[in-house]
Amino acid sequence: MTTVDERMDDFERWLSIGLGRAIRWVDAHGDAEHREFLSRTCLVETAYDHQVEGSRAGYIHELLTRTPDPAFYRDLVLGAVRAVEGNGCDDEFLLKMAWQFTDGENDEFREVLYEKANSDLDAWELALQQIVVLDGIPGLLKVARERSSTGPYRGWWPVEDLIGFRDGRDGAEERLAKARRDCPELDVMLAEGPDEEPATRAEIEPGMPWPEIRSLLSVPESLQPYQMRFWARGADEAELTLAAEELIACPEDDPRRIRRLIQAFSDVSFPGPLDRILSWARGIRPYPESAGRPESPEFLAHSAAKALARTVGPEVRAFGLELVERGLRLDVAAECLRRNFEDGDWEILADLARRKLDPDETHWLTKAIDSAFTDCEEPDPEAVPALLACYERNPCSFCREMIVRDLDAADAVPDWMREECRDDACDELRDWAESGEWKD
Repeated sequence: MTTVDERMDDFERWLSIGLGRAIRWVDAHGDAEHREFLSRTCLVETAYDHQVEGSRAGYIHELLTRTPDPAFYRDLVLGAVRAVEGNGCDDEFLLKMAWQFTDGENDEFREVLYEKANSDLDAWELALQQIVVLDGIPGLLKVARERSSTGPYRGWWPVEDLIGFRDGRDGAEERLAKARRDCPELDVMLAEGPDEEPATRAEIEPGMPWPEIRSLLSVPESLQPYQMRFWARGADEAELTLAAEELIACPEDDPRRIRRLIQAFSDVSFPGPLDRILSWARGIRPYPESAGRPESPEFLAHSAAKALARTVGPEVRAFGLELVERGLRLDVAAECLRRNFEDGDWEILADLARRKLDPDETHWLTKAIDSAFTDCEEPDPEAVPALLACYERNPCSFCREMIVRDLDAADAVPDWMREECRDDACDELRDWAESGEWKD
């Protein structure tokens, strides 16, 4: 069994990816060795994808309160919150930290949140969101009546959702509607804005006839690459074959048409000769420069490699092994092997998952390994070393939950992992570690 003490030198990585191990290390050893790192980390959002995972504010706050001197970090965060003016990711994190630290009606953090919400700063909407979660409709009414500017609120989170989060979803819309009737200032602040200008791009439906799609390809700016991906999900084999033939025949001096066509095969197998796709894919670049600008060779190579990774064939497997040999884009390599799996490939995937890679590459490699596991008719015990390696390095707590689910399905969750999941940044992992049951 691997213990926490054997991994002390990796504390910064544990914290950055949200492992419960970081909190348990602080419980055992305090923060003196890492105070400088924590002083920086407690002021920025560390979630890999905060829109999917949610903020790490609760996790960071809990870790700070379990240090020997939480007041040191409280004052540090308070100073940073006072300086917030914008509405970026780190600004939102700091205002959520303010909510976490608020512990009384007249608390300094609460006062700062109301000051921000009553200002003309770009941060006012983020501050209002935290007030609604903290004080509910009374807080919302207080801001509406005291704001020098009457609105309008255009925050990412609908106010009724925030009220539902705080007080329960049942009746949230009705409670908010009553508050708006009773308070004209609130009604003005939450009034809907004018309709947006209609989009100029074409409307695409899955399974639209290929001739219609083909005609749109010739109209500048009418079709975005992602729309081709959407269309292909509902297209039949005959239409995908026509799209593949169009791509293979497309001249190199028409990169705009090529990049739209190749995006059709981001989620579906390529149904034609692969020679040209392979020639493009071999130009793939490492993260973070792999995607490039939409018209660039880097973008084309990236898209071609992703298309190959959805396809079954010996040349695809060979391309995946070529990437492994080059140590390049191992996430794509794993996808190529996943669809062309052979005995011994779990050892290859475990080796890839142990490597120190760019966070994006590790993230997508983890997703490929998870998909390879779920492809199995029965949980494959040979996958366990690769899954354990993903748990250690994957930066996304949402994907870590998937990996722990896989390990649980294989009856291979170590006792130490179950224990540290009680303090993980992922709430679902905490709940599972406590109850032993997954919430679907």
